[in-house]
This record gives sequence, C-alpha cells and structure tokens, in this order.
Amino acid sequence: MIINRVGQQEAIEQECFLCILDPQPCTLKKLEGYIIDARVVRSEGEMVPFITINVGTELAALTLTRYYRSLIQALVDLGPDLHKRKLKLRVYHLPPAIRTTENKGRLVHHYRANAYTLAILEPDTVLNITDLSHAEYCSRQYLLHRLVSSPPSAAAIRGNLVHHSFKELLKEHGGSRPVSDHADGEGESPLSALSHYFEQALERSSIDLAHAKVSPDEIRVDVVPHLESLAT
Repeated sequence: MIINRVGQQEAIEQECFLCILDPQPCTLKKLEGYIIDARVVRSEGEMVPFITINVGTELAALTLTRYYRSLIQALVDLGPDLHKRKLKLRVYHLPPAIRTTENKGRLVHHYRANAYTLAILEPDTVLNITDLSHAEYCSRQYLLHRLVSSPPSAAAIRGNLVHHSFKELLKEHGGSRPVSDHADGEGESPLSALSHYFEQALERSSIDLAHAKVSPDEIRVDVVPHLESLAT
C-alpha cells in the first residue's frame, strides 16, 4: 500500500513527535489530504466522528475519537458539497490500517485513530498575527516566543477560574443535589457553590498568579460580578 510505504519511510527518517507520549508506536507518522466527506456515525452503540480525505490516487477513511465530534459536526453543517471547499486535513500518529477496500476503482485505506492521534483542519492557515509581528520585528524574538511560553495574564487566569467554577457547579448540581435560590433554603445557593469552587481553583493557581504578578485578593474582587451574574 502506497500510504503505508510512505509512512514507514517517514518513520525511519524522523521519529513521530507523538510516539514519545504513546507507548505503542504509530505506523503512519503523517497523513494529509483534502476532505471529501464528513459525518457522525453510530459504531458499537456510540456516535463517532468519521471523515474521508483524498490523498492523491487513493482515499483514506478515518474513524476519529469522540474528541473530534464537534469538529466533524461543524463540517457536516457546511452542507453536502464539502469536497468543493478544498479543506485540508492533516493527521498525525496513526495506527496501521484496519482494512483496505475499493471505491470506484480507487483504494480506500481505513484507519481508526487512537487517543494520541492528532487531526488539524487547514494546518497551513493556523497563524498567530502576534507571532508574525514578532517575526517582522525580530526573528530571534519570534523563535523565543515559539519555544518559551508566555506567562498567563491576569485576565486569562480570571476567565479560567470563572469557567472552571461554573463547570463544576453544573457537574455537581446537574440534578443529583439541590441548589436553592437562597442561601438559607434547601441545599446550597448557586452563588455559594460558585464561590466554593472558585476558592478551590484559586488555591491551585498560586504559581500562575505569581507569574502574572497578581494577588489572590485582586482576582477575588474582579470575579465577584461574574460569579453573581452566573448565579442569577
């Protein structure tokens, strides 16, 4: 099979960067092609994302993990003429093909992604404008920003803490425990619950707060109106 031969050759030339994480080495390091079909199908009692790409003279049909369900659903929502949009998909770290079939004279290699498989839509257009400005100003600065992550900002920390608190509220009180409208009512008030989860997350974010040079009290003051709004 052409795809497997190419994948084996690439594996020899350069180790797959995801094989460092996966105890089971991949067979195909990278696969790339234009999307011709995307759908969510039922497999073994579960709805799983499924996508077919054109890799030249052959096709590749990939069953992705449920992590990509929202991506595939968004592609489905684009309409039936998906192949006309020339959207490119790049997939890294694939196990061996589970089978090969034929469709209208073209071989179709079927793959089932594992938890370490990475799929990227339109990889060549995923650009960061800030990075481009850094590169124009100083190429060394661009490289530094790519290799060393910037510390989180106070706004990013605040947003992450609020989102975490609301997520935990929904998980904990999604029907299993009552949430009353008032603090003295049956169960726990939404604002009290949100504040509880916020304090837990804030305690775990001490390193991020230090990097951002912001105190816990400043964050507490900033999040009060957001928590009250969510509680309402």
